[in-house]
Amino acid sequence: MDALYRLRSMDALLSKFHELEQQEIYLSSPSRLNDPMEGYKDVFWDGDSTLWENLLGHYILSLVWATVYCLVADGNTFEPPPIAAMLSDDRLPTDAARDIYRNARRSFFSDATVADLPKALASIGIPLRAYSLRMVLNAVHLRALNLVAAELKQRNMMPAGYLKGLPDGTPITELLNTLSSELQDATERSAFVETLAFQAAHISDTRVLHFFDDAADAASLARLNKKFFLVWDFPRHYVAGISEQLIHPSWFTACFTATCQNASMWSVYADEHRGAALVFKPTPDSRGRPSLTLSMVTGMSSSPKVPEGLPIRGKVQATLYPVIYSNRAPQVDFFKYLGQLPMPQMERQWYTDQSGTISPMLQRIYADEDIWREQFWQLLYDAASTKLEDWKHEQEYRLIVPDPLGLKKGNQKATFDFSELGGIVFGMNAKTHDKLAVMRIVKDKCEKLGRKDLQFWQMRYLPSKGQLVVV
Repeated sequence: MDALYRLRSMDALLSKFHELEQQEIYLSSPSRLNDPMEGYKDVFWDGDSTLWENLLGHYILSLVWATVYCLVADGNTFEPPPIAAMLSDDRLPTDAARDIYRNARRSFFSDATVADLPKALASIGIPLRAYSLRMVLNAVHLRALNLVAAELKQRNMMPAGYLKGLPDGTPITELLNTLSSELQDATERSAFVETLAFQAAHISDTRVLHFFDDAADAASLARLNKKFFLVWDFPRHYVAGISEQLIHPSWFTACFTATCQNASMWSVYADEHRGAALVFKPTPDSRGRPSLTLSMVTGMSSSPKVPEGLPIRGKVQATLYPVIYSNRAPQVDFFKYLGQLPMPQMERQWYTDQSGTISPMLQRIYADEDIWREQFWQLLYDAASTKLEDWKHEQEYRLIVPDPLGLKKGNQKATFDFSELGGIVFGMNAKTHDKLAVMRIVKDKCEKLGRKDLQFWQMRYLPSKGQLVVV
């Protein structure tokens, strides 16, 4: 590939962030990008009874944590907390907290209505996706919350009237009938169940407005928000939380394009055509894919004077992945790819049930860990480089930088090698004084490095072709 373009505003290049002078490329988190579907994975749950039992047990554990949080949180400024997806019972802060969780879990599975639920979920013969899992958890949530509340009240940790009068939730038999349906074809049954679950989620979400209708002011709204989160919205947060936290690490990205002749992209990414496009000349990586040489944070040093550590920067050959435009996100088997957990915790908390039975899933992973690891990382890159077909016109390439140790957050500025910058294209509406400022910076850098091959171009509209051209 001869060239890739990075469209930027003049504020970013010059006065505000000085990206050109400092040769910086900002690595953005997916939440800061302009597509709400960035990094979306079509996660599904398809497991044996051990895996389903442990998921429901983990749900109880997360619910205990969230309930205690709601009890101590300021009701006037309440915001739903992140799901404690990485938590395990041995990491609870006190013996009392462990007793609350273990008693609530024991009572939950002792209930005749849910005792056989793990086996039933393992035998339905179809994978459950996010909306379907949410439907399952909605059916057992109030029952679970009642048990957690009872344990807390017994220890005088919850006011007597708190969460009073909760119903029991959807009958489990009704839920299982829905999941089983009469359709014989597994694909049709899966689509049928997911459609029902999607509709149920939509109905549930639209009730939010009615729930909050009684709020007279912001303080009342915040107090209702706490109750709504705990009583009605926790299952949704839980499904999203475990999908985001337990599979892949966080990642950061920087975006490039194979074309600079798309007018809408200049408008969105280069300040209404007032910015410029940096023209990079990538080099092939070990697999022949385009890449750039970047200096970025690769580790942390520590010393008695700076116990929190100082970032260590190093050079990396950063691959540029072509974005795949598809209306189907990569499918990820949740139970197979719990990659964020330490292996001992994963084995004990997820792959071994209370009686010591080990899930066959663990044996399949251990049968060839190298293949499992390769597939795990490939799924991350696939998810991070897949966008809806609506964005196809962008012809995007992107750097994808996983951050399993949390080193990049707050250290998101990478430095590019000036030798890989081939030139700069000015937007149609770029101002003269901005162009001169850019050219002076580039001239100084070229003189220091002895470069004479860096070029400048201008975007113009060519009526005879009816398109933007680079001249």
